[in-house]
Amino acid sequence: MDFYKRRNALLRMQEMLEDQALQRGLVAAYMRDTGYTYRNIRDREITIPLNMLKYWESAAVESLLFQADPVEADGNKIAIVLPSNGINILIVKTVASAFMSGREVVLKLPRKLQHAMPYYQKIVKECMPGVEMISQNLSAEDFLGRCIRSEDIRTVIVYGDDKWIWSYRNNFRRYRKELFFEGPGKDPQVVFRDADVALAARDAVRGGLVNGGHSCSALERFYVHQDVHDEFVALLVKELSGIVIGAPEETATDLSPILSPAVLRRLRHQIQNATEQGAKLIVGGNTVEVGAGGNLALVPALLVNCHNQMDAVQQESFGPIFPVIPFVEEDALITMADQSDYGLNASIYGTCSRKTYDYFYSTHRNLFVNATISSPSSAANRMVDGGFKNSGFVWEWKNDKFLQREGRRILLNELLNIDYDSAHK
Repeated sequence: MDFYKRRNALLRMQEMLEDQALQRGLVAAYMRDTGYTYRNIRDREITIPLNMLKYWESAAVESLLFQADPVEADGNKIAIVLPSNGINILIVKTVASAFMSGREVVLKLPRKLQHAMPYYQKIVKECMPGVEMISQNLSAEDFLGRCIRSEDIRTVIVYGDDKWIWSYRNNFRRYRKELFFEGPGKDPQVVFRDADVALAARDAVRGGLVNGGHSCSALERFYVHQDVHDEFVALLVKELSGIVIGAPEETATDLSPILSPAVLRRLRHQIQNATEQGAKLIVGGNTVEVGAGGNLALVPALLVNCHNQMDAVQQESFGPIFPVIPFVEEDALITMADQSDYGLNASIYGTCSRKTYDYFYSTHRNLFVNATISSPSSAANRMVDGGFKNSGFVWEWKNDKFLQREGRRILLNELLNIDYDSAHK
């Protein structure tokens, strides 16, 4: 199938996602599987993917595909393991990139999405013909093991937990496979002395509650200059007081119950761990029952007097926790921010030195100024992959050496062997 046929097939996804019946069915099924709110699901499974599809209509993509080298078919398949959140975003970005590269693709959708699964299978089948979808009875672990041993698969793309993926490193090396890993985040927001503090507080809540906090790109640690710390905290209290906790199907709901017992345990542990080390819980941190089923929602927890040794600052929360860490000197800020295993996105508000700006730019996939990943101005950044440290890396063989490579990347460029920096000069 040539480029134009592949692109025409892919762009049928726009018509499918605009279909009202499909929207209603997918949103309801996905809500049943995850408990995420109606607004978050519509945003991440319908609105954002529709906007991202414009990338595939661009002349730049057409130029990339025509300058690419021909693809050898044998032993060159791409295997993809997707998580359970933001599926259509990743179908448009990741699965579509693999499909458009011209290589054969094997896809593992998450078993958790039992009710929504038929909708995603239909989208992939109709818009990316030839993509093989693996039985949902197979676990992600078993699928990954088979991919590593398969002679037909060269490249594996995984969205998952960084601690989990490291156990496979030796086998990737042994079988000479290539891995693109997209991992967790612990995204910082930095508020400098001259920042628009009201904007920073509003964006802290919007960014911190991306998908209810159940997103690797949610803001999860908040470094605030001492001179504006109290003002920021007061405004954050005000913003959080307006959050509506309720049933996921209600359109007014901002935050719905957490269906995963493991996530709820982790959030409770992080709050307790922080308070035991001297943090003060200003608001929230308690759970409330929602609906007749008695499912629990966590009231967003605002913690002050935090420091870098607390689990709420170091470990991915994946939920509505807001640890605030004061700073005065930018060198101290850099030291604190760098004491993290992750480097996905960062948001800075106000004016900083060139040294500080360069630090955040060189250690995070995306650096937003007076904005977050969810801001309208950040839409173009959604096609960027990768990251630094455990947020994203590539395992690959070059010059007969097994290497780990970090940094921002465009997946299509990678699959076509086109360097990110040279393509974006």
